[in-house]
Amino acid sequence: LGVEVVVIDLGWARAIGDWRPDLQKFPRGLAPLAERARSYGMRFGVHIALAQCHPNAPVAQQHPEWLISGYDDYFGAGMLCLGHEPCRAWLIDELLRLVDEEGVDYLIQDGEDMVKRCTRADHTHAPDDSNYAGSTRGLDVVIETVRQKRPHVVWENCEDGGCMLTYKMARLYHTTITVDNIATYATRQGIYGASYPFSPRYSVRYMQDDPTPYTLRSAIFGGPLILMQRITEWDAQQMADTKAAIEQYKALRLLVRDAKIIHLRPPRYNINGVGWGWDAIQAVAPDQSRSVVMVYRAQGDVPRYTVRPRGLAPAASYRVRLQDAGRTLSMSGAALAEEGVTLALDEFASEMIWIEREA
Repeated sequence: LGVEVVVIDLGWARAIGDWRPDLQKFPRGLAPLAERARSYGMRFGVHIALAQCHPNAPVAQQHPEWLISGYDDYFGAGMLCLGHEPCRAWLIDELLRLVDEEGVDYLIQDGEDMVKRCTRADHTHAPDDSNYAGSTRGLDVVIETVRQKRPHVVWENCEDGGCMLTYKMARLYHTTITVDNIATYATRQGIYGASYPFSPRYSVRYMQDDPTPYTLRSAIFGGPLILMQRITEWDAQQMADTKAAIEQYKALRLLVRDAKIIHLRPPRYNINGVGWGWDAIQAVAPDQSRSVVMVYRAQGDVPRYTVRPRGLAPAASYRVRLQDAGRTLSMSGAALAEEGVTLALDEFASEMIWIEREA
């Protein structure tokens, strides 16, 4: 398929806050899995709610005073106070140990609103300064320290399903989800909106729908593409469609990552969870030499739509190739913006338009 990273979701550890492998599930720990992944040229990662703590975790029993509140916050886990220096130092050591012992080089950090108000007077932060301390002197320090000491580890922000989208997040993490594990149209809505303030690299897609050319095409524009399905249960056609989409994703990801994003038509109407009508988004290389336009039609609306790519050099001549229709055109940047390209699509279909400056 061309998969580059394998990640084990929450449930691999003995308990939330006890970040050692559950030996009933993994008798030899995670290191053999990490080695196997690397033998295929892949990274190996785990999902970790790093500031949460279950009452069964040893740290909760040894240091109950490190917790902010009770155990009803996140799958029965409570919240550790990262603004408290001893707690923060312990967590940093735990993450370094996890990376070294288990061979982890990709971390998906999740949790339930990690920066919370803590009024404890026996912590190293001031009682009325807990939000600032928990963020700037807490979470930020944890991630900055681990990244400095283990620079090979990639960090993905999944905090509360994509609810920590800030510019500081963009400095701390390599990438982030915009929306959690949701359907195809809502994923496009998330990418469309998040790509206004952030680079598309901060738009991981957790793809949950069955793979089809339409659902896959909807997921390949942006940052890392994460398949959430049981791929061993796919049939031959689903495997072939996914392999082709991954090849397309790899062909365009560097362009998209560094491009200027142009929002051509928003996916406004998430009707019945599957959307309505046409939407389109474009990526243009900084030197205006290349561009890609993703065009989608959900249910309803007219069967034809004229898309008008923008951001290209008006006087330059471009080769315009429609991936699925097999058509190739030659148009100036001005003609593309003014006249556009007319597409005909069935419901729940898509087209990818490659645009390249001609010599």
